[in-house]
Amino acid sequence: MLKNLTYKKKNILLAITAVAFTFIMYLAAISHTVAIAAQCAEHEKELVKISGAPEKLMVIKVEMAKIDKVLGNKNPLGENLQNRLLEEIVTYCQKKKIELREFPEPLIYTKDGNVIETSIVTVEADFIKILGLVYALEQSIDAGKVISVDYKAVKNKKTRKMELLADIFIQNIKKEAS
Repeated sequence: MLKNLTYKKKNILLAITAVAFTFIMYLAAISHTVAIAAQCAEHEKELVKISGAPEKLMVIKVEMAKIDKVLGNKNPLGENLQNRLLEEIVTYCQKKKIELREFPEPLIYTKDGNVIETSIVTVEADFIKILGLVYALEQSIDAGKVISVDYKAVKNKKTRKMELLADIFIQNIKKEAS
């Protein structure tokens, strides 16, 4: 069959066979290699994206801890918040010579799966000392958020002197235990 063909036809047949062989070889081997190379490039891009994941995770955990602290969801010492608050206030009042007048049980209100615990502390001292206590409660003592302070000038019936009383309202919001 090939003996009857001219050199020109043989060359055309050789070229067509070479193209067909190249196409079959591409389909059989090279296309898989090209696809795998594309997947490798995609995986390398993903690896670059997630290479900073541990740092991002730490930042998110710190932000979550700050939010939990503001909401009062976590008590770092794991003890009763009311006892801890009383202990901190008594220690501060003894240092600064502030009279702790009243520390009743907290008011507890539950709404939408959250427990709102409001503690009321009544103290007597001069304005600067009370202001220092309020500042300490807001900044250094991690027992909730000071939501209000009610100052009252009251006349003491025994000594007939004016005294400054302050009701400090401390609120702690936490998720309801399931």
